Amino acid sequence: AAPLAASILRLTKRERECLTFVARGKSDWAISEILGLSERYVHHTVERAKQKLGVATRTQAVIRAAIDGEISLYDALD
Repeated sequence: AAPLAASILRLTKRERECLTFVARGKSDWAISEILGLSERYVHHTVERAKQKLGVATRTQAVIRAAIDGEISLYDALD
């Protein structure tokens, strides 16, 4: 699906960024090291994204975000 207009995206830029790293198989710790953030902040960011997307797991969040056009799985292939 084509990315949606920014005005109708549910997730913040940071939430989308974190979910892209989740799609790459990165842990909260690894994401925090890459982005220079605390592991707790990353954890809460992913949890917020899961809540907004109405899903229970990280995998479901990645799939829902990709289906909704929030993230691109092509970006996760690097």
